[in-house]
Amino acid sequence: MKKLRVIITSGGTISRIDDVRHIGNFSNGTTGMLIAEEFLRNGCEVHYIHNKQAKRPFRDALRLNPEKIFAKEIDRIEKSWEEFNKCKNNLYEYSFETFEEYYDLVKDLTMRVGADAIVLAAAVSDYGAKRVSGKISSDNDKLNIELQKYPKVISEIKKWNPKIFQVGFKLLSDVSTKELIDTAYLHGIKNRSNLTVANVAQAGNFSKRINILITPEKGLKFVDLNKVHVEIFKTVDRRLSQKHFRTITETDINFVDNYYAEILKFKEMIKSFWSLSMFEEYYEGACKHFGAVAMRMSDGGFLTTARGSNKKDIGHEDIVYVRSVDFNHREIQVLSLGKKASLNAPVMAKIFDNRSDASLILHSHIDLNLQNTTEDDYEPGTEEDIAEIEKHLKDKKIVKLKNHGLIAVGRDIKEIIKIIGDKHAYNIFPEYYDIIYKRFQKSDDFLRLVFKHSEKIYPILDVCAGTGDVSEHLARAGYNNIYMVDKSTYMMRIARERLYAYKKIYVSCYVDEASEFNIDDKFHAIVMRQAINYAMNYEGLIKILKNVYRHLRSGGKFIFNAPSYIESQRFSTTREYDYEEQGYDVRIFENNSMAGRILTHTQNCILISEKGIKKYYDLNRFGMFTKNEFEKAIKEAGFSSHEFFGKGLLEYNQKSNSIYAICIK
Repeated sequence: MKKLRVIITSGGTISRIDDVRHIGNFSNGTTGMLIAEEFLRNGCEVHYIHNKQAKRPFRDALRLNPEKIFAKEIDRIEKSWEEFNKCKNNLYEYSFETFEEYYDLVKDLTMRVGADAIVLAAAVSDYGAKRVSGKISSDNDKLNIELQKYPKVISEIKKWNPKIFQVGFKLLSDVSTKELIDTAYLHGIKNRSNLTVANVAQAGNFSKRINILITPEKGLKFVDLNKVHVEIFKTVDRRLSQKHFRTITETDINFVDNYYAEILKFKEMIKSFWSLSMFEEYYEGACKHFGAVAMRMSDGGFLTTARGSNKKDIGHEDIVYVRSVDFNHREIQVLSLGKKASLNAPVMAKIFDNRSDASLILHSHIDLNLQNTTEDDYEPGTEEDIAEIEKHLKDKKIVKLKNHGLIAVGRDIKEIIKIIGDKHAYNIFPEYYDIIYKRFQKSDDFLRLVFKHSEKIYPILDVCAGTGDVSEHLARAGYNNIYMVDKSTYMMRIARERLYAYKKIYVSCYVDEASEFNIDDKFHAIVMRQAINYAMNYEGLIKILKNVYRHLRSGGKFIFNAPSYIESQRFSTTREYDYEEQGYDVRIFENNSMAGRILTHTQNCILISEKGIKKYYDLNRFGMFTKNEFEKAIKEAGFSSHEFFGKGLLEYNQKSNSIYAICIK
């Protein structure tokens, strides 16, 4: 196996003001030294570019600490000496002081030594002073120094050596974890880094900084400070592949005309996936999106999305026809208007070769918390990546890619959507339900209606109670006999724990559908917030209303709210939300799409804290009903009277997009 050759930079640069003074930074090269030691321990050849005063590999460990027990210190130093002697023939060291010296050394070694990777851990000055010869007099009351911006060395590396694996660093101070990730990711994309180490110091405390490894596909790994050097080596060693595929692109202006019908069909599929929040933008405001889609063609090739394509407004230029993939020579033959195929094209070709049941493939960066998960996150589009995915997708139709979303295969888009599934927040991550749907719980209109038209002394039933948010408000308001029903065991568990904090109330929980629950008691009031639209059609609506009706006492009230379907109404298709909740920076990408009377609502959710990042995807479908249909169903279920209100509990009118209803038995 080839010995890995790596350049590692360490320590800070200085800028001379005069012959005796300079400006610099606080870096002493600890991180760079630890990284170099880790690569050396693993048999790598290390070219260590360091500030003259910075720490050097193994030298710290060879110093005796007079405050510790002498014998133990000697034993430790002997072990360090042995370790250093094993590695010293693989270590080449070069020193610098100024930015200019650093720049020249990095450029020379990057172009000359044939390094596989470069780790840019040095703290390089952004600005430098114009040096004055001699010594500036100290008699002056003020000294004004004009600083000029230095060129960014990291931006030059790929020009000097396009194939080198580049590890960049981005240090910020006193910013949120979300801002750190966004800034560091953009820094990595701009400078074509293969890995970016993002860290943030709070109040200038560098010893407690947060560290995150970020890949170009925005895979995120939070790392303890004392393990950063180990994780950098592991990631570089795993992702530095010599087995990339070469793309041979034939540009043909007739390409679209030749496959016009197939391309139109393919674009419609991409639009459908977009409407389900399957594609995440590279960064805020970007017109490029993560993920890829591939559709098998009858002639043996397949259509796929181009590298860095715009999935929201997919154009012909973002479609690529993959003619063939030669796995022996690692070559991809493509036809397009000029763009290359997605990096995932080789793995998609392998799936099509091996799976006769696959006509459509989706790669998305959503996270479903699947059990079938790859063990390692290799560089996308490499032979290692293909083998890892193939191993886990052999007899499955969906696989979670470690730090890289998922791949799902099927005969058509319906099958893939079915494989992905729905109502994940109910069954997989109910503990985060209130965080990601907080915006739907902010309005107090529904609660005000309930408080006004129900009495605290009588039993009240909360249908589709979810995590118990409405019931908790009832408990706080003094209701002491609360029943809850929900079809999710997991949601009911959370709701029960939530309500048990209120010691003086009676709580009873049931797990069942809104149309099927059967409770012996009769209620003075039954409430249902934002859930009656889970009835997917009019027949389902009737079933729910009739079941509620039979559980009410005479004179009892059913109080619910729902969106009102208006023929001319247009639902907002795409929205983004950023807010803080329960210690998380929350980012929501929401999509709504209508097909007939069915509203499909999807959310791609990112929860960021100092401890790490959580990604969740949720899909729900709702049946939409007009005011007249609600009125008809209410009467058909047997209710003697009803009253409707609009938003703000004002009188309902034809422009109201929400209905607040009171139905009386």
